[in-house]
Amino acid sequence: MGLLPTEYYVDPALTQAIDRGWYPSKTVGQVLNYLCEAGNCHVYADRYGKIQVRKNVVSGSAVATLDDTYQILTGDNPISYLDTFSSVRVKYKKPFVKAAASMLKVDLTVPTGNSVLSPLTFSGGPLAVMDQANLTCSNDITVQDISFGTWAMSLSLNNAGTEEIVTLEVLGKSLDMAGFEVQAVDATASYSREITIENNLIQSEAVATAYAAEILDFAKRPDNNFTFALNGDPSIELGDILQIDAESINISAKVMPYRISVSFSSDDFTYTMDARRVA
Repeated sequence: MGLLPTEYYVDPALTQAIDRGWYPSKTVGQVLNYLCEAGNCHVYADRYGKIQVRKNVVSGSAVATLDDTYQILTGDNPISYLDTFSSVRVKYKKPFVKAAASMLKVDLTVPTGNSVLSPLTFSGGPLAVMDQANLTCSNDITVQDISFGTWAMSLSLNNAGTEEIVTLEVLGKSLDMAGFEVQAVDATASYSREITIENNLIQSEAVATAYAAEILDFAKRPDNNFTFALNGDPSIELGDILQIDAESINISAKVMPYRISVSFSSDDFTYTMDARRVA
């Protein structure tokens, strides 16, 4: 994307292997959510504008301790059993390349002069290999450029003659996927409620098993989320691990802030922090 290494940070814990990866034919926002779901991670820009890509599951020592003698004004750790699950099912895929077939056959009108025909969408996909692109036309038409992606292609042509209808056929190999699944279950749960995660970029049993265990460890607890009103500490950043010791509100936990809101005017100042429990 044209970024320098100093402009982004990728968590070294994100080592998930992907045999064959492709973007779904969706919007940019949906694609980013898809990638984050596959890696069980989140993406944000820090206060310096540096892009941070970090695992959702973190561990380690706290960088600071906040208590109710000065820093914490109020806090809440709501109990929400409606947001808990007793099992997690992860459906993963093993991609393979199918036999060659016609991926696109279409009649196109080519005007005189230069023209770009795009997007020319494949009838199947995602496309792994383009074997041939056959253009049936007169000698007046020449191909200037051809490019293709997972779901579509573009064609740049020059027609030295009059407007002409041509036939384009693309032969290639698409990807298909064999489906598998794993399940992690909380044996101590007194109820049965399951969450299912399915993502084509989770492509091995080992990754799916670890993913299910990580999600279950968080999803089986009803008290993962916290909200605090603080006096304010500008040294705290999103993704930091903090130790909370607030006897007056009965909260003692290790947390990671995921949202910090600061609002101030000439006569008012509020500093709130939303955080989630760290294992």
